[in-house]
Amino acid sequence: MKDGKRARLIALRIIVAGLIVLWASFIFGFSGQTGGESGGLSAKVADALVSAADFFTGATTVGSARASAIEALQFPIRKAAHMSEYAVLALLVLAQLRLWPAFGDPGKQSAAPMAGMTGDGDDVSFLEDGPTQQACARRSARGELTRPPGEWISPLLRLAGPRSDQPDRPSHDVVPGAPTAAFAIPAAAYLRTLRRAALVAWGAATLYAATDEFHQLFVPGRAGLPTDVLIDATGAALGLLVACALMAAFYHRRAS
Repeated sequence: MKDGKRARLIALRIIVAGLIVLWASFIFGFSGQTGGESGGLSAKVADALVSAADFFTGATTVGSARASAIEALQFPIRKAAHMSEYAVLALLVLAQLRLWPAFGDPGKQSAAPMAGMTGDGDDVSFLEDGPTQQACARRSARGELTRPPGEWISPLLRLAGPRSDQPDRPSHDVVPGAPTAAFAIPAAAYLRTLRRAALVAWGAATLYAATDEFHQLFVPGRAGLPTDVLIDATGAALGLLVACALMAAFYHRRAS
């Protein structure tokens, strides 16, 4: 890796790590509010929502009806806020993990499938770095892999499309089907590392949620509940599911 790219990567890791610490501190600060302070904040948000509903519907909610509406909204507001907090935390942890080789994109080289053609016109550029290369090295050390990666993958890629040595077929310098076939392995590796990173991020967010609920046991007017940990973990999972779906869709779009 060139010095400039390495410096940018290190800087990005530090920035994301700082954001994680800041966001965790933000969650810790809200959890440190007393029951009265937390209830007052959610009541203000609920009051603003009732006012917004009145504005858009032309209704006027006053007196006991307004008080009842505010009271009814406070519980879902608090839980939605908790889910959102932990969704953001999980996404920040995921972003940090994706900056490290063990959880990063194993198919970065495959973004340009024509860049790594072998002499047979086969794309094996995705084997140049990342988990795929590491796996090949481990298998080779155990004696399970006796042929170079480019050699054992080439026969598979040659099946993907017409060759110039086949009769009655047009001559091509590049096999039309090869890029698609070459993307099969890095796509699987990409999804595997993404899934692993998402699980670790979810676990980290859930663990922090458990410690946060424990912290609330010592705050006046607050309670640490296992059900709140489940709600926080659900928020983290939903955030990660949406993010991973978007990332996978973008990867497949880029690959195609």
